[in-house]
Amino acid sequence: MSSPRTLRAFLLWTLAAAAWPAAAVPMLALGAAHSCAVDSRGAAWCWGANLVGQLGNVSAIRRNIAVGVSGLDSGVAQIAATDSSTCALVNGGVRCWGSNRFGELGDGTGADRPLPGLVPGAASGIVDIAAGGHYVCALSTAGGVRCWGQDAVVNLAPRAIAGLASGVTRIATGSQHACARVASGVKCWGNNERGQLGNGQAVTSNAPVDVAGIGSNVLALAAGRAHSCVLLDNGRAKCWGANEAGQLGNGTTSPSAIPMDVVGLGRAIGIAAFVDTTCALTATGGIWCWGQVSAGRPGVPWLVPSLSNSVVGIAASNTHACVMVAGGGVRCFGNNLAGQLGDGTNVTVRRTPETVVAGDAATFLDLTPEDPLPRALLSPFVALANGSGSNVTAQVHVPAQPQATTNIYVFALAPAPLVLGAAKREKDDSVACVLAQLNASGQLTAVSTSSLQAYATGVATGQSQAVTVLNGVPTATIAGTQFYVGLGSSPGTMLTSGSTRSVTSVSGGNDCTPQTPETGWWWSTAAGGRGYSIEVAGNHIFFASYLYDVSGRATWQVASGSTSVDGSLFVGKLEGYSGGQTLTGAFRPTTFSGYVGDITIAFSDATHGTLLLPGETLAIERFNIVPNGLSLVAGANQPEAGWWWNPAESGRGFFLEWQGNQLFMAGYMYDDAGNPLWYLSGDGTPSANLLSFANVWQQYGNGQSMGGPYKPPVAVNTSVGPVTIQFSSDEAGLMTLPGGKTTTIQRFRF
Repeated sequence: MSSPRTLRAFLLWTLAAAAWPAAAVPMLALGAAHSCAVDSRGAAWCWGANLVGQLGNVSAIRRNIAVGVSGLDSGVAQIAATDSSTCALVNGGVRCWGSNRFGELGDGTGADRPLPGLVPGAASGIVDIAAGGHYVCALSTAGGVRCWGQDAVVNLAPRAIAGLASGVTRIATGSQHACARVASGVKCWGNNERGQLGNGQAVTSNAPVDVAGIGSNVLALAAGRAHSCVLLDNGRAKCWGANEAGQLGNGTTSPSAIPMDVVGLGRAIGIAAFVDTTCALTATGGIWCWGQVSAGRPGVPWLVPSLSNSVVGIAASNTHACVMVAGGGVRCFGNNLAGQLGDGTNVTVRRTPETVVAGDAATFLDLTPEDPLPRALLSPFVALANGSGSNVTAQVHVPAQPQATTNIYVFALAPAPLVLGAAKREKDDSVACVLAQLNASGQLTAVSTSSLQAYATGVATGQSQAVTVLNGVPTATIAGTQFYVGLGSSPGTMLTSGSTRSVTSVSGGNDCTPQTPETGWWWSTAAGGRGYSIEVAGNHIFFASYLYDVSGRATWQVASGSTSVDGSLFVGKLEGYSGGQTLTGAFRPTTFSGYVGDITIAFSDATHGTLLLPGETLAIERFNIVPNGLSLVAGANQPEAGWWWNPAESGRGFFLEWQGNQLFMAGYMYDDAGNPLWYLSGDGTPSANLLSFANVWQQYGNGQSMGGPYKPPVAVNTSVGPVTIQFSSDEAGLMTLPGGKTTTIQRFRF
């Protein structure tokens, strides 16, 4: 009956409140190809498509940076967006602008309007608004619900929803259905072909029906194209309705007309649903998603790797998503054909978030100007693209720096077949993406991370510089290529600091679209017995390699720093340490023993990459520790994967990953002589709720050294001693080591 509609959802730590406060709460709302936000002063901002006036700034010109909504520079308490219109809650009344094809503006006319106008019938006494594909609902101070636009039918003006005249404290809207929180639980109405009303049936109902099994402990609601979800007061989530993409998060793709538990999700504080995807914000600031975005793992929640643990809000549509980070910055990713990511560039698709640029075109949008905007949570600098196709320039705003000058680089990530000097693959049909620069003839030419040539040298910091990115280059010769600008005193400095930004992309048959790697265990299938622990938070990476020295003794090195090229490239130094704490000994401070050599990791996607270590180059990939481990459903109460430590015992750390209900762990520490040493533990039998783990430490040796020929490792000691962990939350626990020694561990927020 219904075709997929654009849906948007918004979640913040304030979602559990019974009603939005009178003061402005920073928030986001996304339409099909436009985005909007409200800052803490109550000012509304919009960017992206504007053909029918959905940005609210009089013109019909799309904008790829955030611009203020006319007449709404203060007083906005909430914002919501349909496919092509926007509504704001201002002083208790609803004002809407943009498309009115289906009555979305609620004024009874059906005529589009580029400026905000009051909605008759919702001009006062409103405390909450929500928007679906082509309709809007409003919640009154009395707890009644009114809707207008096209849900199951077209309503050009607000109509009261029968049976919801009072008692409603929260509303959520899907494509052609909606849900409301009431004292007894949740009621839903509208299209029910996929069971999205949650009453155990598949019969559409224009009258609200009770959702089965949901009581009064609901904190938040969310609705997608044809599914619905609730967040309960214990931090757990339940979903129901369509599930072909796994959007219910229960490890299956079977629909359900009654609520199902979301598995493998830590304690959540907010939930959002859009089209065939659901996302949750956890207490630690991480974003977990399941459904259409699951990358081959339907029904399994996964931590979005390119977002740090500083996310405080998320909004999404069927084409793109945006998050708000601590301090008020906004970062968006997804489709950008209409400029809906607001980053000021012509890049058509982003898999990693970029920061939204504000209307003055030189700074980033800040939704909480009263708080500092942390540089670590933003893009490295502002770069605004002009032109399109084969003729593109960029205005680069060089940040003020301690040094007086810097260099500007222009380079590309391009399909290897188009690049002179690039190695061609012979055994598969996939297309490698390589670093390249345009030569004087306009031909893409392969470059290394150290041989990049500067576009301009001695550029004054704290100034703006115009850069020519493309100048009449035939698009056929650069199809699929993404172009970047970067800042640094040298190519190495630019890449190690992560000071790069993509500014334009040229579509082709095999597009190079960089992607951030997943956190977890990695390995090379050609070099078993060695492994790599990788965690990414925002644009930072923490890497450890466990392997063997030339004598066969187990050893390890680490590297950390900023990623570049949209999170797909890491260039750094391998570091060695010594003298630290043993498995059961007292704390001993570590000593930096020197740099082992250079390291480069180029990730081709979230689960594959190329690792360059001193003396060798390896193809690496995510490790299925157990058969199909990366696709197994996570269990309830599963603690977080990644680096753990005791802050009082720095220098010793543990890397944990769950696959299915199995925990696999490495301990990075030192032997009695102070040499770095690692142990492994795993393949045990955790408790049913995953809050406890019991196994033994194992030690290996005589395997392959860095740069040496392959040698299979052997088990030196299969029972070094017992290890148990009792988790108190998804980010803290108590570890018991051999001899009964205990140490408290927690997630390492690097």
